[in-house]
Amino acid sequence: MFLPSQGPVRRVFVALCGGIFALSLFAQEDEPLTAEALFQLGRYEEAYPLLVNFEAEWSAKVRGEDSLETRMLWLGSLLGLGMVEDRLNKYDDALHHLSLARDLAVEGNFDPQTKG
Repeated sequence: MFLPSQGPVRRVFVALCGGIFALSLFAQEDEPLTAEALFQLGRYEEAYPLLVNFEAEWSAKVRGEDSLETRMLWLGSLLGLGMVEDRLNKYDDALHHLSLARDLAVEGNFDPQTKG
């Protein structure tokens, strides 16, 4: 598995993993599970199409409104998609999406001092 070792991408990665765990705790049995909850449960095949759509949605939003918030959400969607692709042995796709996330984090200078 690809795991960023340091810098802003690692901070975003750790925050995303914490968010995935927190969201999975609140998923109701009678509600459809979110992509994050499916990821936490190891149901990667089910999470994959949801994350593909989520990434496409945020990519389009960044093109329409290029703000720190939309870039952060796009970055998170790229990380989530790349992590699921890694679990599904889609390594070329995972590397592409995780590299985009890294480039976006470095380009955006997403560090703890960044304010939105």
